[in-house]
Amino acid sequence: MNPELIRAYQDALYCVLIEDKTLQLEVGESNEVLNQIMREYACNSCALITAHNPRSKILTDTENKNRSTKLEQMIKAQSFLFYPGFSTDKNETWPKETSFLIFNISLQQANILANQFQQNAFLWISKGKPVDLKIVELE
Repeated sequence: MNPELIRAYQDALYCVLIEDKTLQLEVGESNEVLNQIMREYACNSCALITAHNPRSKILTDTENKNRSTKLEQMIKAQSFLFYPGFSTDKNETWPKETSFLIFNISLQQANILANQFQQNAFLWISKGKPVDLKIVELE
């Protein structure tokens, strides 16, 4: 993958809406509020995944909304606890991409789900550890 694209993913702004809190996640940083929520939910890991703009190809708003709806339906069908979020660049010049923070998903399951939606990468969070950018392993 293009190093500039990886850098853009690493530098992006990732936000998750949990109850009355908006959590900001940064690659390489731990988020204590999220760690506390993970402890409360007896959760060891979670993943932030989007369905927008597959392989970084810009789609229309309608196409992206349809893809997000399908991803949300798949998450619900697997009975995962999840919360909505979004990502954009730190200057918010990119359009916001809807995403979902999925609790108690395995790394393998997250990779498969991201792959199904032709994503290049997703965020992986292990309780107590810094947020990690995972490059999708193509299947």
